[in-house]
Amino acid sequence: MFKKITTFSVVIIPVFLILHFLGWWKGYYDLNGYDKLVHFLAGAGVVSVVLWILEIRKVETIKKQLISLIILFFISVCWEILEYSSYHFIGRQEIDYSQTGWLDTLGDFTANFTGATVILIWLYFQEKK
Repeated sequence: MFKKITTFSVVIIPVFLILHFLGWWKGYYDLNGYDKLVHFLAGAGVVSVVLWILEIRKVETIKKQLISLIILFFISVCWEILEYSSYHFIGRQEIDYSQTGWLDTLGDFTANFTGATVILIWLYFQEKK
């Protein structure tokens, strides 16, 4: 399982970073669903990296899963605070108000945790083999 987590982390993190950069630089975040795709990949990436680190430390499986979800929740909250702050306090010129409301925040959390859940379920079935 360690090799699968490592391989997935090495692939998903650069893909997420490239998509996030393109979304910011080229304005792809204006495309319908692009933000949720990036959040889905971010959730999957964060959980895979945390699982990889905890696998190195030989933490038991159920604790790894719980710890990875707690860390994802903390990172998601911090990201949403940063996103809100950048829109309202820093004073971006081209504010996309669809990215600043409660529905967007809930959708972002849902996408993050959907990505994480998909990875955790996939790894669970990989361990069963």
